[in-house]
Order: sequence, then structure tokens, then C-alpha cells
Amino acid sequence: MHCFYYYIRILRNFHLCFLKSYLYNYCVSDIKKYRKIARIKRIFDLAISIPLLILTLPLFVIVYLLVLITMGRPVIFKQTRIGWFGKPFTVYKFRTMTEERDENGNLLPDEKRITKLGKILRATRLDELPQLINVIKGDLSLIGPRPVPPEVFNSADFFKGKRTYLRPGITGLAQIEVFNREPWEEKIKYDLEYIDNWSILLDLKITILTPLKVLKEFYISMRENGNTGPSMQTRK
Repeated sequence: MHCFYYYIRILRNFHLCFLKSYLYNYCVSDIKKYRKIARIKRIFDLAISIPLLILTLPLFVIVYLLVLITMGRPVIFKQTRIGWFGKPFTVYKFRTMTEERDENGNLLPDEKRITKLGKILRATRLDELPQLINVIKGDLSLIGPRPVPPEVFNSADFFKGKRTYLRPGITGLAQIEVFNREPWEEKIKYDLEYIDNWSILLDLKITILTPLKVLKEFYISMRENGNTGPSMQTRK
């Protein structure tokens, strides 16, 4: 019995040392360390995303039905994005726009196709709820640089290189530091800062501050647009 308690004590100290080494800024010097970070983040992603998906399942069903009733099928919008180390994947979101077209068969501009429900879903980021499935699949992390479509990825070099060393995320440092309407150049600085200064505490900070930032943006949007509802935001 004494040996058993001794073993538990050693195991506990090992975990404390392990967590301490990644608690604060983790010095990253090569690609192997980025892969080690990705493995650690993967454990946290699964530990949080699976229970979160179960807890939000009633909300998921409600939003699904509202989109189905107001916009019809498909309820889930799918789009190709660029993920970890430049690998394409399919991201899932709740649909926020109709398929209305002009007399020539071309889709109308986004601001004419987005519905009132779609504006609310975007403003509250509930349209991104299906991305928990992407996290469980391993396409996304909970925290990381936002993934971009291939045409955006290929439009500028700052989307490539170090920014792809960690899995893209549902939210990230840029999402709590600047507003959605800000240009990509402003967000890239925070993406790189996150990658260079990753730590468990930083991930916890972003996790806690993200809902607060969403509420702040929603309040500002409502105030700017009076009683007409939240404005359409360019989501990046």
C-alpha cells in the first residue's frame, strides 16, 4: 500500500511539472515543438468540445429547426477552408442566407440574401455551433487562427508559413482583440502573436473572453442599428 501511494505521488508531481512547463509562454524553436503543442491542444479540444456539444445539443436542434423553417434546406452551409499546414477541409456552419437570384440566375448580393435570423446567428456566432463537429473530427481547434477560403489563402503570403503551424480555431486571440470588421492585416498580427506565445493560460484566457466579446459586439451592433436588429458582419 505504501508503494501505491508513493507511485500516486510521483504521478501527481509529474503532471504538475508537465502542466507547469506549458502553463506560461512555451518557447517554440522548431516545427517539432509546434507539433507537440498541437498534440496537447488536441487533448484539451476533445475534453471540452465533446461535453460542450452534448450540453448545447438542445440549442443545436432549436437553431436547426429555425433555419429549416425560415430558409429551408440545406440547413448546414459547407465551405472549403485551409487548415493545418495548408490542408483543405470542409467547415460547417448554420446557413444564414437564402439562395435568391436575379433574372439572369446570378445570386443576389449577400446583404440582400441574409435573413433576420441569419443576422442574429452571425452576431451571436451561433452559426458556428456546428464547427464543434469540425473540432471533434480534428479539422479545427477550439482556439487558433481563423481558417480562410483557398482564394483568400492564396491572395497574400501572410496567410501561409507560421500561421498554419497550429490548427485553425473557432476563436482566437485576434477575435478577442479586434472587431470582425477590421482588415485581415490587423488580425494577422494577433494570429502570429498567439502562435509565438502559446500557453495553456492563454487558451483559457481566450476561452473565457470570447463570450464577453461576442456580447459586446452584439450590443454595439444593436445600438448602431436601433431596433432594426444586428447589422450584417463580414465574418472572417
